[in-house]
Amino acid sequence: MIFLRDKVNNAPKYPGCYLFKDEREQIIYVGMSKFLPKRVKSYFTKKHDDLKTQTLVENIRDVEFQIASSEQEAIVMEEELIKLYKPKFNIKGKDDKTRKWSVTLTQERFPKLEIVRAKDDDRFSFDFTSGFLASQVFELLTDLFPLRSCSYDLTQENIDKGKFKTCLEYQMGRCSAPCVGLVSTVIYQMNLNVINKIFQMDFGPARKHISRLMKEHSSKLEFELAHNYKIKLETLKELEKKVEPVRVRKYNKKAFEIKKLL
Repeated sequence: MIFLRDKVNNAPKYPGCYLFKDEREQIIYVGMSKFLPKRVKSYFTKKHDDLKTQTLVENIRDVEFQIASSEQEAIVMEEELIKLYKPKFNIKGKDDKTRKWSVTLTQERFPKLEIVRAKDDDRFSFDFTSGFLASQVFELLTDLFPLRSCSYDLTQENIDKGKFKTCLEYQMGRCSAPCVGLVSTVIYQMNLNVINKIFQMDFGPARKHISRLMKEHSSKLEFELAHNYKIKLETLKELEKKVEPVRVRKYNKKAFEIKKLL
């Protein structure tokens, strides 16, 4: 038990997955966290009311960690590990149909894209039974629209005080840097409106918006910038292909509801 305690206390300070093992070195549970130390320690420091978690903790004899570069990667990693090992305490994870992964927007002053599990609100989203596909769509949307990815508290007061600095995402053209006031709430909201149209399977506004910017830069002889928007049009086409199953599923569901009503 001392060996296990040492491992828990020295959990990598990164996002990733933790694999709990029993006395036979069998993996009995796989979980993920955006910060491994806090999540893993909670199993041994908190009182658990549900019998399943109590039984799990009683059977843990060892833990293995697999780090990820981001929370989104950890989500996908968790799904693949559950498929691979089929741990007995990951009951829902053994059946892909019992899991739902949603790509949606957060609800804050400058929203960002996120992947959530079992979304229970009415935000527009793309819903998948595959974490890997959800991650691919998340990355495509991130390439298309320069939304922030940070967790800063972007109040106007904090921005005016100059509390933040631009990051690598801004340098790569993947963020419009609202943290330092380089984009207005109006322009930022325009991007959000286009994304929400995409969530509703309407790609017209996005195609029109990107094409207009491409032509504007081309007319100003800014050919490198124009080429970047040409690439975005190709990215948009790829996104449409990725989410086509979502369109078909929604159409079939609607058709079934009409049939049932008739």
